[in-house]
Amino acid sequence: MPIILDVFASSVYDMYNKTTKEEAEMTNDEQQQYPDSREPSDERKVELETAYKAQKEIDAPYKGIQIRTIGEVRWIMEQRNWSGEDELPNGMERANFSGAIFGDKRLSRNDRKLTGLSGNSLGHANLSGIHFAGANLSEASLIRSNLTAANLRGANLNYAGLNGAYITEAELFRCHLERADLTRAVLTDVTLSSASLTHAILTSADLT
Repeated sequence: MPIILDVFASSVYDMYNKTTKEEAEMTNDEQQQYPDSREPSDERKVELETAYKAQKEIDAPYKGIQIRTIGEVRWIMEQRNWSGEDELPNGMERANFSGAIFGDKRLSRNDRKLTGLSGNSLGHANLSGIHFAGANLSEASLIRSNLTAANLRGANLNYAGLNGAYITEAELFRCHLERADLTRAVLTDVTLSSASLTHAILTSADLT
């Protein structure tokens, strides 16, 4: 039996090395087809932490900071002990990305969805004033999040969960909201010019 286990372990090791080699050999175009869920580099971690420490005393610790990848979102959520679950776990807090910039082409092009956040969804998060222009957030979980004055110009929110979200005074010009769930969402004073709401769920939503 030990011999069998050794052979199995060796096979797994070989498969891992093969996968790693194949990933390393992928072209930039091929890599752009998949979300970058890798943990940020040590250098990038220092940049993010330095920026956070400079603003942590204000209500928007990531204001003006560019969040580039899904991996960075996950890492920040873990570092700050933030959660997007409906029932907030003991000892955790709601995410606060107020004023952060997610409109960078690397996020909107490479990180096709924010659904890979698993238990760390952005539900209940403070995203007021955030820059999501052009970002692809299809199927993202943004339930009961605060998107007040957010820039969602041209963003893809198809099939997104926006139940009970506050989207007041937001920029939704040419925003794609096809089949998005906006049940009980508040969309007062928003710019909806050329936005697409085809088959969106608007039950009890406030569009005044």
